[in-house]
Amino acid sequence: MAIQLKLDAPAMLALFPEGSEVRLELQQIVINEVVRKVVDRELSATRAHIAEQCKLVVEQALLVEGLTSKLWNGVKLSDATEKRLKEMAVSAATTAVSKAMYEAMAPLVADMDIRIKKYAEGEMQARMNAMAKEALRGALK
Repeated sequence: MAIQLKLDAPAMLALFPEGSEVRLELQQIVINEVVRKVVDRELSATRAHIAEQCKLVVEQALLVEGLTSKLWNGVKLSDATEKRLKEMAVSAATTAVSKAMYEAMAPLVADMDIRIKKYAEGEMQARMNAMAKEALRGALK
């Protein structure tokens, strides 16, 4: 048997008064979850895009038809030449994929960094405000 607890806004305020440590922790948990969901969504979309781009780059770089057989433009390749061509193609593909991944991820990472800093600054400001209110309450007593 599962028990569910549903709280409306007044109940939340009564249970977790402004400035209480529990409320601050709850706010931090909510912020962390929002950030995680945003980051996960952005990264999932980016990973799918990068995977598709990598597939295209690798297929082009490996010259799939030319390197899967020992014949290339009617010329039979030796095993050593075929091996060297494959190594060069893989190296070129690796370089291209690394560059494409960096170019695709750099703006997203910068954007996520900005978002995380904004959330952290907002949380810090909220905590400072709560501490100031608590200090003022203590001073006014």
